Amino acid sequence: MVVGGYKARKCSGVKTDNSSPPMGNDHTVDHWWGKLLKDPFEESRLELSRGCKGGMDESDESETDQEEEHNFIKGLEENQKAREAEEAKDKLEQEKPWPTPMTGTWQITPRNGFSMDGEDPTAPRVMNIYEDVRDGNGQFWAEFQFGHAWSGIMCFCPKGALTGENFTVKEFEEACVLKEGIQAGPLPHGTNSWMIKWRGSLIEEDTKEERVVDDMTTNFTVKCGKDGKLKLSGIIMEGCLLCFFTGIRAGDAKPRKANEPTLETLWEEKRWKEPPPPKIYQWKSPLPTECVQSPPEWAWDVLGKWKVEGPDVVENLKAGKNDPFTMTIYMANSKRPVALGRQLWATFSIGTKVQGCMRFIPLPENSRPKDDVTEFEKACKLGKNVWPGDSASAKGLSFQKWGLRWRAKYASGKNFRMSDSYETAFNFERDEDGTLKISGMWILSFQPHIWTAVKVEDGGVPDGTDTSVKTIWNKYEPK
Repeated sequence: MVVGGYKARKCSGVKTDNSSPPMGNDHTVDHWWGKLLKDPFEESRLELSRGCKGGMDESDESETDQEEEHNFIKGLEENQKAREAEEAKDKLEQEKPWPTPMTGTWQITPRNGFSMDGEDPTAPRVMNIYEDVRDGNGQFWAEFQFGHAWSGIMCFCPKGALTGENFTVKEFEEACVLKEGIQAGPLPHGTNSWMIKWRGSLIEEDTKEERVVDDMTTNFTVKCGKDGKLKLSGIIMEGCLLCFFTGIRAGDAKPRKANEPTLETLWEEKRWKEPPPPKIYQWKSPLPTECVQSPPEWAWDVLGKWKVEGPDVVENLKAGKNDPFTMTIYMANSKRPVALGRQLWATFSIGTKVQGCMRFIPLPENSRPKDDVTEFEKACKLGKNVWPGDSASAKGLSFQKWGLRWRAKYASGKNFRMSDSYETAFNFERDEDGTLKISGMWILSFQPHIWTAVKVEDGGVPDGTDTSVKTIWNKYEPK
């Protein structure tokens, strides 16, 4: 507990009897809490505390607190002096004349060993700084390779050239061109602190996929160290990734050749560009005369016959190894009955031995399986404008990832038990030539099995009415 304003002391206690409630116990806790805060104490807090049974710190409170307060203030003063000394030292370093210009080749060292492939001694960690002179005005920039993951080019803007926190890329680019009187060099007459914007690529550590980056980052500072060498320290940032680094100028950079791309060319080449919109494919399967909703132009026509590959599925369903495994996808999309709405579903067969039904639901990112079949069935009714399609076509509406549950029956009439107990997922995919494919997971006998499929024929009108999805689903209900 805290006694004497700020000092914490250990205390303990032992219950000795069942004391009666205090007088006036009809008052609320707020009353007593307020009373203790307002009424003067007959004894000090320390004396009250010492009335408790159990071990306590019996030291002289006033002398101890005075000593601790003195030590606390003394510590603050010492920290302040150390900070001022460090600032004075840093100021001297920042004002110390540079032995060489800022341009050149810099050997980079990450401050934390796990970044820039710090554990790999062969990984390149280098930055070449150049000065580009146009119309009499200079501009500093660099090519860099930080480990195997970070690479690209940087443009430098003198710190202070831009005011405020929000500015456009164009404003930054314009500020990178040095104004008259601005030059790289030590303080107070030169500029040694620079803001950075970088463009290039970053290889994701977990997926190993290369991603285009066009990011604003923080800044770096150049100064002359004790050893007389030019040094820098800074941060490169992309999204939530921070990479702290230091550098030592190792020598002059190799002059760029006349046929090498200019800064302007490189900067534009590495600019992040909006990816082209997904390719549009014509919908060919027939639609009901009065449909709930016509497919948008970006929707994928997944309706029709599919050839399925799933040897483990076939084996576990005890079907013939060489029997054809086919699936036909339908969409309930008629205005009658209204209650049914739009639903994506399918029938499948393995030769003549196994027949079954599937129902599908769209799966948003980070979604979890439905708790049971009833909840799943409710989710089968598609929301407005929700269709299978490239996930980039219409965010929140176009889905490549879908969940499924299935039911099946043998030719003998026996239903496959517990078939709809698990919800698994699959993805619609599209090749460059437009071929539609499926890859997903199928659970049988508590074990997951991979299955794939290729669309081989456009959809036709399903037998019966659109109520067949419920009729057929119930037909295969496990018993």
